Amino acid sequence: SAGTIASGGAVVSVSPENWLSNLSVRTAISGGTALILGAVVSDGAKEILVRASGPALRQFALNGIDDPMIDLYTTSSIPLATNDDWPSSLNSVFSAVGAYPFTFGSKDAALLQTLNGQFSVHAMGKGAGTILVEMYDAPGGASPRLVNLSVRNQVGRGSEVLIAGLAVAGTSTM
Repeated sequence: SAGTIASGGAVVSVSPENWLSNLSVRTAISGGTALILGAVVSDGAKEILVRASGPALRQFALNGIDDPMIDLYTTSSIPLATNDDWPSSLNSVFSAVGAYPFTFGSKDAALLQTLNGQFSVHAMGKGAGTILVEMYDAPGGASPRLVNLSVRNQVGRGSEVLIAGLAVAGTSTM
């Protein structure tokens, strides 16, 4: 009802000694709506940690979506991996990449997958609320590495704005 606004693209150039280590996207979504993130891993296979936070956001005074889930796709229309409730075995990976911890038994979602080439993450939850989707370069390093990141979602104003952030790691100054 307020109209539409298309944002322009942004280009981030990263030196060979650096790499994109994290992409985080936070927005409000309605029930049954998927937040879609895309990425490309080049120069070989790499472990990528993907998380969808909803209940965990409540500790930050946000109305986190109930019970988020993740579907991970490569070139097929069938998910390569799916997660509804994160496995506690990923706690050490969360810590290694600098991600805040999830409460044991929470209904947040996370998975660790080795990927090569293009992939997309579809995150959704039950009902409406705020969702935070994160992709981490789990082992780090400049090769292989994430080379392209994108996000697609319906956005609005105020609490419905889409907030995207990324982190660059490495040894070179930008």
